[in-house]
Order: sequence, then C-alpha cells, then structure tokens
Amino acid sequence: MKKATIICSLLSLGCLTTFGQAGKTKFQSADSKLTPTAAKNNDAAPALKHGSTPSVTPFAVIYSNDFSVPSSWTITTPTGTGAAKDWVISTTGPTGAYLIPTILSTTAANGFAKFDSDLNCSGNQVADITTAASINCAAYPFINLNFQQQYRRFYDSTFVFVSNNGTTWTKYPVNVALGNSDYGVMGNPDIIKVNISATAGGQATVWIRFQFYSPSSLGASAGCAYSWMIDDVSLTDIPANDITIDRAYADFGYVDGGYYTQTPTTQVQPITFRAAISN
Repeated sequence: MKKATIICSLLSLGCLTTFGQAGKTKFQSADSKLTPTAAKNNDAAPALKHGSTPSVTPFAVIYSNDFSVPSSWTITTPTGTGAAKDWVISTTGPTGAYLIPTILSTTAANGFAKFDSDLNCSGNQVADITTAASINCAAYPFINLNFQQQYRRFYDSTFVFVSNNGTTWTKYPVNVALGNSDYGVMGNPDIIKVNISATAGGQATVWIRFQFYSPSSLGASAGCAYSWMIDDVSLTDIPANDITIDRAYADFGYVDGGYYTQTPTTQVQPITFRAAISN
C-alpha cells in the first residue's frame, strides 16, 4: 500500500493529509501496470499552448482515412496467438482488465483501429495494420504523416513503417519519450505528426503501416501491455522551409523585461524582439 502526503494551505490555515491509495501507482515497480482507476486519460486534448504544434495544418491534404471502410486496411500479425491477437477496426474501446478509456478522436463514431494488448496478454505480440492500397505522393517532396491516438505504454514500442515499393520498409518510432504507464502527452486524443519525407517524398506509391511491438524478447512483462487506438490518419504537404518558433524573446533595458508595468515617457528604453527557430 503506497501512501502520499499532501501539504496544503488555505487562507493561512495549513493542513496535512495522509491517505492510502488502493491499487498500484506509478511510484511502484515498473513491472506492475496501474489499475484502471489509478490514472485516467479520458479528457479531450487540452487547448494548445504557445509554441505547440497545431492539430490542423493549412497545407494540402494528400491522403486521409477515418477507418470508416475497414477494407482500406490490411491486418497481419507477425507474432501472436490467442484471442484478440490482431488489430480490430470498430467503435468499441478496450475490454481487458487494465483497460484505458476509448479514444475521443474526431471521427471515433464511425470506427477506429485498436490493438488491445491487455485483452490478448499472450506475452508475445507484434501486430500490424497497413494501408491496403498505395498512396500517390509524387507531387509532394515534403510530407507529414498525421494521426490521432489514445495510447498508454507498458513494455512495448509503437512504430510507423513507410514503404515506397511495398517490399522495403523504413521504421519511424513514435511515443519514444513515454515511460511505462505514461499516456500520450496531449490528452485524449493525442495528436501525432511524423515527417516521412525521406521515404515518401516524391514517390508515386507509398504504403503506411502501424505496428504494436511487444515481443517476449523485451522481458517477462512484455506482451501484456495496455492498448493503442488510432484514428483520422492523413498525409499532408509541408513546405521546404517549415520554420518553427521554439522560443520568443523581448529584450528590455532592464533584466527580465524591466521593473515596472508602466514606464514614464522620459525613461522609455528600446525593446528588441528575438526568436529561436528551427527547420
């Protein structure tokens, strides 16, 4: 039983509260999954903050798919046995013992892709879902793959594979910054963008594959993770000079923008605006 201590103050009245949490918490061994009630990610994505990437791009949409037509996808399972070993396209969320909330994607009502690792829990899982037909990207040298997801990590990896010939595949890892029991950072849904220009740019035939990867070689806790849900996949054009402002600055005559919120006209100082940018 883990305990947490909260120290709070309200109107100069301090209080000290100690309580026990039922179930497991992220402060326990990384070998233990959290119980369904221990943490939630059932909220819509939060409002974007300064410097974050918008969920909608103004550039040309090359391809889009909302999983409303299951035949647009091919489902294969390189490694796996038992029930729920495959990706499923439906409107039903996870149903395993350690389920996570259903994805709240833009078009969740007409279907989404789901791999329910916890429901299968075979201990050895590698599952793919791939575009059934190729996508023509010949007119676009710079391409982003975009999709909405609901995902929680536990001894697994998630990959996007891209091919321009249907035989050779290039791997693009996603969710790499997440640790065990972490959700996607933007809430539900989590917006993912992957620059696949190196493989798809200027190519007449492009296939996209999503892979849930949790084979037994990752350790005794592998092959029984949470779930990965995907929806609203698109390929969009991006410009050659895709400049992002990483940080903005305003330089005043005084440290950290000056001492006062108002300055006499006789004491006005120059203001210089700067920015750190990346392509």
